[in-house]
Amino acid sequence: MLFHGSILSNNGASSKPGAIHAELELWVEVKCNHLNGKTSKANAERAYNRVEPDKLRKHAPYYQTRHQWNHAAPKQAIVQSAVGAPQFAILFTKQPDEDTLARITKQGIQAFSLARFASMIELQLACQ
Repeated sequence: MLFHGSILSNNGASSKPGAIHAELELWVEVKCNHLNGKTSKANAERAYNRVEPDKLRKHAPYYQTRHQWNHAAPKQAIVQSAVGAPQFAILFTKQPDEDTLARITKQGIQAFSLARFASMIELQLACQ
């Protein structure tokens, strides 16, 4: 198997997959419908820390996807580069918003809808 649980970036940050498909040696990140454009972990942390505590308590998932580094398109591109594009995919459980579509296109990130991913896996397993 290609993956041993996590990778370490050159700035010391580690990343773990949402899931690993062992048979296909595929690192899968599962996301709802948004990737933010934060360009570094430090920028993401600063933005997240600026969110008013009341807003964060009431709408934590929204602000997490908008500001945290693990929901950043550039971070996902770094992981894809480290793992290798053929062994990496983002699986969106809902239709990505327009900003996210633009970010994944710009970053060259492989991303799939839940239905497309399921049919892709089925086809790949049938071909083995």
